[in-house]
Amino acid sequence: MGEKSAENLIQGIEESKQRPFEKVLFGLGIRHVGKGAATLLANELKHIDALMEADIQQLEALHDIGPIVGKSVVDYFNAPETQAVIAQLRAAGVNFKQAEPTGSHELEGLTFVLTGSLETMTRDEGGDKVRARGGKVSGSVSKKTSYLVAGASAGSKLAKAEKLGVTILNEEQFIALLGSDEKLGDKKAGQMGFGF
Repeated sequence: MGEKSAENLIQGIEESKQRPFEKVLFGLGIRHVGKGAATLLANELKHIDALMEADIQQLEALHDIGPIVGKSVVDYFNAPETQAVIAQLRAAGVNFKQAEPTGSHELEGLTFVLTGSLETMTRDEGGDKVRARGGKVSGSVSKKTSYLVAGASAGSKLAKAEKLGVTILNEEQFIALLGSDEKLGDKKAGQMGFGF
């Protein structure tokens, strides 16, 4: 390996130690724990130690975590080989703690579900904006849902939100709720409509 390649490899390893906790958690490859569940677990439990100590009941008490995911997480962290890997990663300086949101907290206590296709951002980006303002993002609609953000081709989640009486926002309304620092770009508000 050449000197430049070695430097790049070392730099890549160092950068990987600073990855957000939810990405590290997702990268562990826990069965049934996708990107959304990893983000939820990181946001709720904040640290790898709390996650390793959690039992199935604690995990199931979290919105969107069911018995299959709960059991999978507990089984994964109870395995001696997993504990050995975590110890090695910890010794290497991998980040196992969720950073506190640096943004405002005006959405604290509110839970959002995003569905359909948004024009000015992806649903993941929209979720990140909600979390940066202290809100929570869920993958399913329930009585606890504060707002459903409905983009184009919204399907069953929109129907369930209507049935439960959840407040439904279109993309323009969602951006307005996020605050004045979010822009619609060159999209005209009238193109989006309020017909949800």
